[in-house]
Amino acid sequence: MEVQPRSSRELRVLIDSSDFVDWSQRHAELRQAVSKRRREELLESGDPAVEKKIRAGELEEQAAKYYAEYAAVENESLEKLSAYESQRMRATQYWMVWHAAEKRLEDARAEVSELTAQAEAAKKSKSADALKIHERLRESEKQRDQLATIATRTKTESDRQYALRLSLWEKVEDSWHQSLRSNLARSEYAYQARRCRAEAEALFAGALDDNESRSSDQDATVAVQEAERQYFEHIDAARERFSCVLIEEFVYVPIADDSKWVWRVPLVDEADQFNVQLRRLQVYQIERGRALDYIEPVAMAELETMDDEDPRLEMFFSAQSVAKRDRTQDEAI
Repeated sequence: MEVQPRSSRELRVLIDSSDFVDWSQRHAELRQAVSKRRREELLESGDPAVEKKIRAGELEEQAAKYYAEYAAVENESLEKLSAYESQRMRATQYWMVWHAAEKRLEDARAEVSELTAQAEAAKKSKSADALKIHERLRESEKQRDQLATIATRTKTESDRQYALRLSLWEKVEDSWHQSLRSNLARSEYAYQARRCRAEAEALFAGALDDNESRSSDQDATVAVQEAERQYFEHIDAARERFSCVLIEEFVYVPIADDSKWVWRVPLVDEADQFNVQLRRLQVYQIERGRALDYIEPVAMAELETMDDEDPRLEMFFSAQSVAKRDRTQDEAI
């Protein structure tokens, strides 16, 4: 899956699109259905507070698994980046060799052209130097053909080295995307574990109501599986449709022309588990390395003016140009 970096304007267009709005509404419905079915299963399986605490432990294990994956991918990406840098320098050297060969070939062609003209002139004037010039021309043509062979060979090798460079760069980018997704998954599942543990503590304290209608244990499990199937299929479809990173509850989009920061759009409201209160479908930004450990809000006015090319400036200068043109026409009349 390819993740598409976006500018602030492109992100705003995505979030406001009917396609994304409809998808996010369906996501909320499916997430609520999963939450309900899981709660029913907890009520059937025993003490809901204890089961919640067990679930929190499972989420923490999942976060740890993604952290290990993130660390491994980071180390791997450094090795790939080192290999790419070596290949980049190698490709540059071969490019320089090819261009040097091309320059020598151009000089040889120019010399052949010049000697050809001299030979034609000497032949017409029946100069005594005609034979000598002809011999020089033959040597020059021979050298030109040799240089053409060398230039062709060096260009082929230069192209091969450049293709290898591109291939290594694609691997570097893939490892960066994998690293980003692993770190975001690590951070998001750690957040879910905190939330789940807080809910377990609330159940232990009697702050949450667990008096709901109960079905059979088997029916509850089947209902959870079906709800989760629909929920995760819906999420999988969005990753392809919107070219983003999506774990479960947050949409992540790399910021265009910025390797450090990532847009983050919550699909849920969250008031307690982060350094700021999160509102659904609002825009925030995070550092790649810190993920959800620290979140920065993005003001709407700031979001509208973050791009270098503000459309309002373009409209202003366009209006000025039209007004100037009209004044010039009036004066001419």
